[in-house]
Amino acid sequence: MPANNIDLDIIHCFNQFCRRSELFDRGVVMIVNNTLLKGGVLMLLLWYLWYLPPHKVIKDQHNRRLQIISTIWGCFVSMFTIRGLTKLLPFRTRPILDASNNLVAAHGLSGNFVDNTSSFPSDHASLFFGLVTGIFLISRRLGIASFLYVLLVVAFPRIYLGWHYPSDILGGAIIGMAFILIANLSFFKVAVSERLYKVSETHPQVFYPVFFLLTYQIATLFEGMRTIIEFIIHPYTN
Repeated sequence: MPANNIDLDIIHCFNQFCRRSELFDRGVVMIVNNTLLKGGVLMLLLWYLWYLPPHKVIKDQHNRRLQIISTIWGCFVSMFTIRGLTKLLPFRTRPILDASNNLVAAHGLSGNFVDNTSSFPSDHASLFFGLVTGIFLISRRLGIASFLYVLLVVAFPRIYLGWHYPSDILGGAIIGMAFILIANLSFFKVAVSERLYKVSETHPQVFYPVFFLLTYQIATLFEGMRTIIEFIIHPYTN
């Protein structure tokens, strides 16, 4: 899948600043690979909203928890969808790996630092903008703050380092947000989220350990789950 002119213009606009400051480049590389700064912060916010008592800004605790559950399972569905799309859609080489782009690698970015999977659509954008959408449905103020945070910590580094074109980010974000909005429709909240929430009340000893594990997987970008799946599919490849 070839890049369009807008993608190339933006990528080259960012890339012109690469290698001007080694400290800045290495800082961006650190951020792009740091799961604590990405998933950890947003999961901390979701757990905060889960236990936040009803108050004048966010009154309905029950509906808030349903929205959080909907957001969590919506993220899982969107991530599996994104993974499928990267296999089904025409392959797009990551910008930094496409020699025709003539991009300069940032300081600290080794040759094997980025994988050679298709860059469209971005699974990071799908996950994090999906989470932001779920947070926005609960609190507009926190949602807007989270959106700006994801732009700075998730989207910007991946474009700056040449891991994704802007359209990769936009495509992934649209898919992620769409799944979270669908998961938060009344029908799905009643059919899925409400039933899961009842488990938290009747069997908290089961619900909360599993819920923690799921949010941990999101915080670590499904690294443990992906490693297991990749081993099952390709047990003899490194």
